[in-house]
Amino acid sequence: MKLGRQKGAKVKSKLDGKEKEIIALLDKNIPVSSIAKIFNVARSTMIHYIKTRNLDITKSKDSLFSESNSTNGGLSNAENKKDTKL
Repeated sequence: MKLGRQKGAKVKSKLDGKEKEIIALLDKNIPVSSIAKIFNVARSTMIHYIKTRNLDITKSKDSLFSESNSTNGGLSNAENKKDTKL
């Protein structure tokens, strides 16, 4: 029998319930260290919270960008125009 919390289980945080505020600040490109100061937590705590709760909007923006590139085969508009001229 193993003791302790289950591996991968999310632990209660003082930041729970403030996800919308954190996302709004991340949307405004406010640095994580500044957001951590606003909520009076360590920078590492804020980084961990963002990662474990999937609040990282930069990843979602990057994935949207990569999806838009994948629709044209990963080519830029200029490269697409070159291919259509051939």
